[in-house]
Amino acid sequence: MENTAPTIVQPAGNKFTAEEMKEIAEIRDNFDKATVTFGKFYLQKREMEKAEKQLTEELEQLEKEEKMFLDKIVSKYGEGSYDPTTGIFTPNKK
Repeated sequence: MENTAPTIVQPAGNKFTAEEMKEIAEIRDNFDKATVTFGKFYLQKREMEKAEKQLTEELEQLEKEEKMFLDKIVSKYGEGSYDPTTGIFTPNKK
């Protein structure tokens, strides 16, 4: 049996420099931060859409209440104008 030194096999390809490894890590970190920020933005957007829907429903309800009130007032006093500072209703001239 022959005495031979062990052969060290070098991996194929080139090894990145420490600076290149640092750049890769920074890019990954920035990508992760951007992904988290986007996720937070998306959740906030969903909450805003829910709030918008609720406010729209409230506005529609107020418009219905206003119309019902105006119909009641017109049937009681007729067409005219109201001065909110004095509380005086002035009927339209026919």
